[in-house]
Amino acid sequence: MKYYSEKLKKVYDDVESLEAAEKEFDETQALELKKREERSLRAKEIDDAWNHYAELVKSFIKDYGSFHKTYKDNDFIELVDSLWRWPF
Repeated sequence: MKYYSEKLKKVYDDVESLEAAEKEFDETQALELKKREERSLRAKEIDDAWNHYAELVKSFIKDYGSFHKTYKDNDFIELVDSLWRWPF
């Protein structure tokens, strides 16, 4: 007798292999969901930090007129990254 998994849309020869495949699928889905949630939380943390940084810079400029950061030769990548991410 063949057994069909509604969840996986596949046919299995016995119940044990069907249940094992569904269990593995459920574990994989749960792990993927956990990773997505963690990524979302960490991205929000970065966004919040970036917005806080932008507010600090705006406040500094308001108080002192300008903001200057000195870059060394090896900080070029950081400079490009900061210009790329600057909130317009």
